[in-house]
Amino acid sequence: MDYMMDARQQRRTQQGAVTIVLPVESIGQQKGLHHAKRSKPFTPDLLYGLNDSAMYDFQRILENILSLRQTHNMQIIGMTSAHSNEGTSTVIGALSLLAAARQNHQSHNAKTNACKESLLKKATVPFQNVLLIDTQLKHPTLHTLFGVDIQPGLSDYLESRINLRASIRNIANSRLRFMPAGQMTEQPLYHLYFDVFYDLLERIKPYIYLILLDIPPLLEYAEGITLSKLCDGIILNIKSATTRWESVQEAKNLVEKANVKIVGTILNKRKSYVPKWMSRCL
Repeated sequence: MDYMMDARQQRRTQQGAVTIVLPVESIGQQKGLHHAKRSKPFTPDLLYGLNDSAMYDFQRILENILSLRQTHNMQIIGMTSAHSNEGTSTVIGALSLLAAARQNHQSHNAKTNACKESLLKKATVPFQNVLLIDTQLKHPTLHTLFGVDIQPGLSDYLESRINLRASIRNIANSRLRFMPAGQMTEQPLYHLYFDVFYDLLERIKPYIYLILLDIPPLLEYAEGITLSKLCDGIILNIKSATTRWESVQEAKNLVEKANVKIVGTILNKRKSYVPKWMSRCL
């Protein structure tokens, strides 16, 4: 968990605090956000309305994730929580948009540099796309946040009803690729088609720079641990003033017993009662 800490956060962690504190009260509350179908492509408004502090926190989290990708070759990162309604889908959705924007900028620079090279030498630009997969087949949310249809998606692919290309959306003409949950089901598809999902991830890894998974709550669905095992590391999302410490500890123990690496924690929807002028001096 030290990967995602700065010096001040390490001191807080020693005192029992979590890794990253993220105020996200304004995310996902904009008008019209919950319409599942839209007639025209649109830019998701997950990032609009964020104050400077929240945007800074998101960018800092993204920098830590990209650092894990570069220095530890962690390509598949999952995000989960102990219970439902802790904001996991909203946070990972916003992070995926930021990551895609960052990769689009880097890809543009890479292409520019490639054009400056010798015309006789063919330069290759690495794949910079980001893929977000909604693995919450029982209670999916991400498709509403992005304004796309829920089907076809992951469950349809697992059951061989569609091919891979048909299950993936391009979000806002960016480098973000999104695979929605697909047809909702109560069937234990991940236990029935675990090998299929594993093969899917292995198949797309050479073509995707970063893969993000929105994973079901660990204490409510058994597939949460199953999916976590497919990740190079997971981030545990905690809702401030709502999630009990005992639940967080239980979720942490489950992950550690499964030999899954926790690369960080996020405390979201934190409310600060310290005046801004005073917080700047702390």
